[in-house]
Amino acid sequence: MTRFRAEDLIAAAHHDELAPRPGCVVHIDAAHRGLGTASCGPDTFPSYLVAPGVHRWSWTLRVL
Repeated sequence: MTRFRAEDLIAAAHHDELAPRPGCVVHIDAAHRGLGTASCGPDTFPSYLVAPGVHRWSWTLRVL
């Protein structure tokens, strides 16, 4: 969690240009390549690759 949106981080040249937002911002990577890119070792196993196409994902945040 952070107080900055991705756009805030991209627009700032230095950290002192960032103004914290009220509340919190959650960044979630729904899919990524994971470990192993064959740059200096074995590639990712095919069973762990995310195939191209349309994928749907959802989540619910409960505040207790």
